[in-house]
Amino acid sequence: MPTASQIFADTLNKKLQALELAEEFLRLAWSFRFSFDEEREWYLDQAFVDVLYNRVTGLSWFQEFDVLGFDHKYGNAFQGAEQLRVALTYNKKSSRLYENIPPSDLKKRGAVLKKEAARDGIVLSNDVAVSFAASSSFNPLQGFQRTLTLASGGPRAAQWTVESGLSFEILITPGRLEMHLGFSEAALCRYRRAVIEEVLDLVFALNAAGRPNAKLRHGLALPWPDSLRYRRLRPPRIASRGLNALVDVVDPAVNEDSRAIAAAPIPNNVQRIERDGLVALRWIDDPSDRSAVADACSRHEYWMAPLIETRPAPGWNSQGDLNVPIFRTHPKPEPLSWVDPGRSAGYLFIEVSPAGEVDETLWQAAEPVAKKKRLSNHKKLQEVCLVAQDRSAAKRIAARATAAGFSRVLYRGSDGELWDPFPPGLWQEPSLQNDAS
Repeated sequence: MPTASQIFADTLNKKLQALELAEEFLRLAWSFRFSFDEEREWYLDQAFVDVLYNRVTGLSWFQEFDVLGFDHKYGNAFQGAEQLRVALTYNKKSSRLYENIPPSDLKKRGAVLKKEAARDGIVLSNDVAVSFAASSSFNPLQGFQRTLTLASGGPRAAQWTVESGLSFEILITPGRLEMHLGFSEAALCRYRRAVIEEVLDLVFALNAAGRPNAKLRHGLALPWPDSLRYRRLRPPRIASRGLNALVDVVDPAVNEDSRAIAAAPIPNNVQRIERDGLVALRWIDDPSDRSAVADACSRHEYWMAPLIETRPAPGWNSQGDLNVPIFRTHPKPEPLSWVDPGRSAGYLFIEVSPAGEVDETLWQAAEPVAKKKRLSNHKKLQEVCLVAQDRSAAKRIAARATAAGFSRVLYRGSDGELWDPFPPGLWQEPSLQNDAS
């Protein structure tokens, strides 16, 4: 029986294979995170908040935001820049305003906040004031924390940002400022290079305003996970940051990975930008160009993988072969060696000689089953796989097996597991793969 980790890996890889057949779409996600020394409450620094406010409201697409939500919930109609100013300004202050008002009395809390905002010349509607009051969460032990989300597409878009045409999420908490931006393909086509250039300007401006207390811990732009197919390394790798990034922004003083990225030689067609201690590497000119994005993802993954610590994704070995777990076996699957009813898959184990020769009696009996996907007892199968004794044997017999109708050619590893040396997917050229044989 397969282990829990094998079942998880198999489920994950099936989903990835399904995505290979699904219709492609392009969506870009920006993500960056600043940390502040001594858990500094950056939202009380009005000069820093002003930089954040001015840069966000100055984005070319700011006027398209039509909803504002808090703490990953459905949002309300966004009323413009002044409403954002309130959301950024009345953070810690709101905990003092509500000192003697129970959390359940949102109407009274909203009235107090509306009155306080009016003193600063900001007009709030009753609904907006109550929504701000409802989103305030202050824990004396952990401090203030709030997530606010600007989005386009109606109330639901503030919670399900992946469905939004445009989204901008800001996590406000002591010692940390985290931001996530999302752009649909239509939005990318409208704003093109500005999607990269204006967000980079925002990051650079916040870094300059926050120095020396602020440190950029994480910064990159990349396609939404699995939305766009591109040629990947085998085996697929897992790392602490996106291997398929279109833009990297690092502070070399922060950690070893950032230093390695900043110091590594880059290809001629990658733009390097240095600003106030930050290093940005831009791998794409126009992020709305699907083919250029796919090419940049592939090139970046190949460049990045040797620089930072990575490991094979679950279900893959170091040679780039995909594990094929057997869930249960049928006792009499003639003429095959065994059948897994859970996967509706049949398997023929056959020894392959160095010259590529096999037991022709076994082969001739199994070939009709491989072509028709039906056992001698008429039971239908989704796939029929050939299993060789080792990896090199599987490669020797692959062409003949495929021509005979076998769905996949596998091999039995020294660990007793079945492995697929020809996994489905788009992969980089063999000369670029980590493939020992």
